[in-house]
Amino acid sequence: MVIDFLVLSAPVAVAFTFIYLVELRVFLARLRSELPEAWRDMGSPTPGRASRSVVIPLVLGELKQFALLSSTQRARARRLRAYVTVLFPYYIVWFLLVLFRRELGLIG
Repeated sequence: MVIDFLVLSAPVAVAFTFIYLVELRVFLARLRSELPEAWRDMGSPTPGRASRSVVIPLVLGELKQFALLSSTQRARARRLRAYVTVLFPYYIVWFLLVLFRRELGLIG
């Protein structure tokens, strides 16, 4: 039952991860064009190196330039925060259940 859920929910998680990456790319591109000085202050983040300078402060609610963003960028930032808040714990639980499925008695 649990393994079935993990197998069936994996494509949904992959799709949401893809959406998250697209949103992050658009967020960073618009940040670069709208607030170039804030983008430079964050260390000129790119989608592959954005976790420390953008995503972690965004999730913790400590993004200093949040008030300077346009309304569409603030909405995109809230969506990014939701994606990370849901996907990170999902992948942790998924990985632990797959790793310890025998010990938890999830397979015969």
